[in-house]
Amino acid sequence: MIYKVRIIFDGVVAIGPAPNEDFSKQPGPLFAVMPRANRQMSRAAKLNTGDPLPHNYIPVHFPVVFTDLESSKNDRPPDETYPYKTHGQEYASQENPKKTYSLWYPVRERLIFRFDNEEDWGDLDYQAAAGPGGPQPKEQLCKDDGNCDEQEEKKYAGDIQAVANMSEIWPDRYRIRAEMKSAHTPAPHEVTTQVFVPRGKVSSGGIARKEGPGQCATFRPKRTLEHLTKCLVPEVVVTVEVETKVDILSFSLDTGEKLDRISFNVDRAADIWIGSADPADIRVVLENLLQPHLEPVKRYDEADYDFELYYQLLEGDDDGGGLPVPRAIRFGEPNCYTTLVGGGG
Repeated sequence: MIYKVRIIFDGVVAIGPAPNEDFSKQPGPLFAVMPRANRQMSRAAKLNTGDPLPHNYIPVHFPVVFTDLESSKNDRPPDETYPYKTHGQEYASQENPKKTYSLWYPVRERLIFRFDNEEDWGDLDYQAAAGPGGPQPKEQLCKDDGNCDEQEEKKYAGDIQAVANMSEIWPDRYRIRAEMKSAHTPAPHEVTTQVFVPRGKVSSGGIARKEGPGQCATFRPKRTLEHLTKCLVPEVVVTVEVETKVDILSFSLDTGEKLDRISFNVDRAADIWIGSADPADIRVVLENLLQPHLEPVKRYDEADYDFELYYQLLEGDDDGGGLPVPRAIRFGEPNCYTTLVGGGG
């Protein structure tokens, strides 16, 4: 029997290769690189002549893998589970009374997915919703009130175009530096985690907005002739058909040493989340998943300053000027935005 497993990339994760203009298939693997993210003042705050506001600091981010699939007891155990057991009682939601998520924190690791013991890379099939005349630019969907046109909602469900794309944001710097995704060790200090997925259908998604065109945002300061405004969803989703097993092989980014793998026996459709987020946001995502009947927890910041973390991974010169980040009237998502990048090298 065939089951669909969704690998959901969430938070500050640079993902490629970005789709071609015609959204044609590309050979795998898909790569995902998480930048180093210790607490630091944002570039926006440093360039501000006044005193920086507290929210202009970028918080520490951790790489995380979590799922409600049960991992093999013969392989790597989870670093923790959620929800926690407190005073002998375990939290349970109304709709998922027995659901528990297992979490791993793969700091300075290279993770490689393997499906049903397959040894070869496959193809990446990019999912783009096309209206009359082909895919439409996202900026046409944004209205003056900061929301996206509800009439276009179904057309862009799962559309890879709804993800931030560095080729649109800053064309001169859209390619990832080759060494950031290389297997050579030690990996550059700018990299926290690398992930590789051999094959799958590549689309987009969001916790608070599972379908539709997403949150209308403008990237400022601009690094193109015109400000880029488009409708964004935060996550890249790779959907893979699996018969029995998913393995995540692991290697040290410092020494190249092979580490213990994470393994799952698959007997149902499931999601595996791969993210880079601050600890509070990890808990928010888990709580949203455990309580789907409630209104999702959202953020209301005016800008996603964590987006600045991507630029340390990219080709091109840093001129010391402002770094484009998505800004909105208010964000309707609880998490940071992934971005698509060119292959590099």
